[in-house]
Amino acid sequence: MSGVGPYTFVLPSISFCLPSSCSADDLGKAVAQLVGSYVIANNSIVTLTDEQYCFKDTDEKRILDGPDVTVIVVLSLLGVLIVLATIHEAYRTYCGINFDSNADGKLLSALHCFSTLSNGRKILSMKVSASSAKDNFGCIHGIRFFSTCWVVLGHSWSLMPYKTMNPKAVLTDAYGLGMQTIVNGSVSVDTFFLMSGLLVSFLLLRELDRTKGKFNVGLFYLHRYLRLTPVYAVTLGFVATLMVYLGTGPNWYNVNLLSNACRISWWRQFLYINNLFPLDPYHQVRNPTTTSVLFYLKNTRYFIVSVHRASVVSSG
Repeated sequence: MSGVGPYTFVLPSISFCLPSSCSADDLGKAVAQLVGSYVIANNSIVTLTDEQYCFKDTDEKRILDGPDVTVIVVLSLLGVLIVLATIHEAYRTYCGINFDSNADGKLLSALHCFSTLSNGRKILSMKVSASSAKDNFGCIHGIRFFSTCWVVLGHSWSLMPYKTMNPKAVLTDAYGLGMQTIVNGSVSVDTFFLMSGLLVSFLLLRELDRTKGKFNVGLFYLHRYLRLTPVYAVTLGFVATLMVYLGTGPNWYNVNLLSNACRISWWRQFLYINNLFPLDPYHQVRNPTTTSVLFYLKNTRYFIVSVHRASVVSSG
């Protein structure tokens, strides 16, 4: 390597506590003199330092800018809606007032959608209503749970070699039979593609039955875009603005890189086309803890487009 880059965090590293008068270049030269010139398994030991990975208590604090304030305002308004809706539902429940969408009107009905109580009951409920019993796929919930655990386990293990003093030992253990499920955790993502394809196909067939073979492709894509993008936008907005304020330290520069990447390539994310661009670590959103799995949304959209095109060709 010629210098510090966006993937430096994957290299073995060690931190030093030094006087604030010392620079990164001073540390690099001192360590290089101590380490000298060594070659291990045809690999040379090179000392890399950079001021971006230096942290001082006296460093200037980051000042809120326009995007930061915008995200704070949006999240605050969302929080106010959630609190008001929850209080309103709790009050009506305490007073024994039933909810009636026709009598309440559209405004109260829309506010009720933000209630923590009603949404919590829906999320945690194991009951299936009689009206939705024929459309319920109970097995998918189990597949989703185990697949999610598999994904988290695989990502946690994949980060371990970067944070251990002996990455080769981790690689050697990976060849064991007992580790094959974790090492091949990338297959777990295929289950989400399976579930998405199943649900989209089911909804498409049900819509064709209801409309007697007529299907509005534009409305379908608009509905899916509006369904996914709000939550996606909140996640990207938080990563691009407020996440950098959650911590400090030498390695926090990696978080700053991710935040800046979101600010630069946000339009690619909202158009779901960032997978079409070459992987640029300074522009792509690739963080193993938050947004690396968002590529799944783009790939799913590409698959849906392919299926619809194939359906049109086959029906034509």
